[in-house]
Amino acid sequence: MRFAPLTAIIAATTLLLGLHPALAGTECANEIVSADRTLREHTRGCLKDAAAQIRRSLDPGDVAICSREDLLMTNMAIFGVENLTPEHVFKGADLCFIYLDPKGERQMDLPPGFYVINLQFDPDTKVATARYINQDNRVVLTNNKVRISVEDPDSKAAKIKVTGSIRPKKVTVDIHITIGKDDSPTTYGIEFDIDEVAS
Repeated sequence: MRFAPLTAIIAATTLLLGLHPALAGTECANEIVSADRTLREHTRGCLKDAAAQIRRSLDPGDVAICSREDLLMTNMAIFGVENLTPEHVFKGADLCFIYLDPKGERQMDLPPGFYVINLQFDPDTKVATARYINQDNRVVLTNNKVRISVEDPDSKAAKIKVTGSIRPKKVTVDIHITIGKDDSPTTYGIEFDIDEVAS
């Protein structure tokens, strides 16, 4: 289980970057780029291993890593999301695989762990529902804190882009997917909010 030390690897990488305050210019930049590459490669492998345990495959592209002293979130797309149809989403479709790790006194609606984010959209009510599935393949959180937008497609951009952000009272997981044929693609931006537990 090589994903167990993920938090330790990220902490060590952060420490490594902090050991070189005197470095400047290209040398310092190279240190940061090298540490980032190592971190991403390890994180991507850990997420793929964890997803495989619950029979999910991940897209081999980007991994998003958001880290602060009080919270860590990583995000990768589920393999094949660019091939989804509206019918898939009406029934419920897996979009993202995340690792969430609040630290210290910060507590989120989800405890630390790996989660699949499943999106279901009701075409009648126009309501989008996010379901968070844990490592036991159980839905442990359901909410409607989902925003879906149609974006201008960029022919030069990747068909799948994952991002995320850490905010004072919530974490936002983003995925941007371009669906459809090359001559008439549609790009969707989908944001999922995970709230901090009120103290």
